[in-house]
Amino acid sequence: MIVKIDDNLQVTIPAQVLDAMGAKPGDLLEITEGPDGFILRPRRIDHSRLGTLRDKIAPGTPPLDIRKFRERRAGRHRSDDASKLRWPQSRQCPSMGDKS
Repeated sequence: MIVKIDDNLQVTIPAQVLDAMGAKPGDLLEITEGPDGFILRPRRIDHSRLGTLRDKIAPGTPPLDIRKFRERRAGRHRSDDASKLRWPQSRQCPSMGDKS
C-alpha cells in the first residue's frame, strides 16, 4: 500500500489500516523506530489510571456549561452570566488559589 505525503507533510492513513489496527477516533498513534523501520501502534487513554474529581466537587454543584465557560474565557459574556461560572469559595482548588 502506498500513501502520498501532502504539501503540509501529512499523510492520510487508509480506513482499512486503522480498522485493522483497532484504532478509534480520539486514539493516539505511537510511532517507534525499530530495526526494520517504524512501527505504528494505537494508544488509548486508560481511564482507570485517571483520577476522579467526584469527591472534590461540592454536592449539588450544577454541571459545567462548557459553552458559557469558553465565552467567559474569551471575554464574550454578559456580566450576569459570569457569576454563575465561579467556583464556590469553599471549593477553591488549593493549588490554584482564589481566581474567581
